[in-house]
Amino acid sequence: MKTALPYALLVLAIINAVAWAQPSASIQTPEASDDPADLAAASGPGVGEVTLTWTPAANASAHWVWSVQPDGQDSRWHEAEGADSAVIRDLEPGQEYWFIVIAVRNAPAVGPPSWTGFSDWVEGVALAPPPPPELDAAGGLTAASGPDPGEVSLRWTPGAGADVHWVWSVRSDGTESRWHHADDGGGSITIDGLEIGVEYAFAVISAYAQPDGRPVHWSNFSN
Repeated sequence: MKTALPYALLVLAIINAVAWAQPSASIQTPEASDDPADLAAASGPGVGEVTLTWTPAANASAHWVWSVQPDGQDSRWHEAEGADSAVIRDLEPGQEYWFIVIAVRNAPAVGPPSWTGFSDWVEGVALAPPPPPELDAAGGLTAASGPDPGEVSLRWTPGAGADVHWVWSVRSDGTESRWHHADDGGGSITIDGLEIGVEYAFAVISAYAQPDGRPVHWSNFSN
């Protein structure tokens, strides 16, 4: 069942994409002497990419790659950058794809280009982004009133692996809660704008942030 679906889809793709390139019955066009072989796939180098290598067909002027997901979705043609390799880009990260290669020899002086046979199929998985680093929860959270009215100063031990911390404050009656960004990513912050004389509860969470500062992975809350 593995090869039936992609070959059926490939026939449709060829009819739609390369029917114009079939040689005329009245013209003898030169053929590439063999088919691409030894097709291999490796994830990467970039996220959503697969690197393909193969033994090129002799006398071929170009190689084309057809990619398709196992369920028949996202089928595309890709012109290979080199004679024996190609990096297939803009794939779904972490998704398995099937690939096949064909070679073409252009013969404009005597007629349309001629195509070799196809290589064997190969499976490859588009490179997924790396997992976020392990994060430890912040610990040892303490609170002290001040230094100014309506403020509370917090200190904690930063979570290992974190480069930013956020503090959650909530009134003891649950009627007001807010997030506060600890700008330096360290172990302290002064929360202002609180109602004087009202008790608040606080918790800290560690995060790994993207370069633009958006948190992408969170630890558990502090105790």
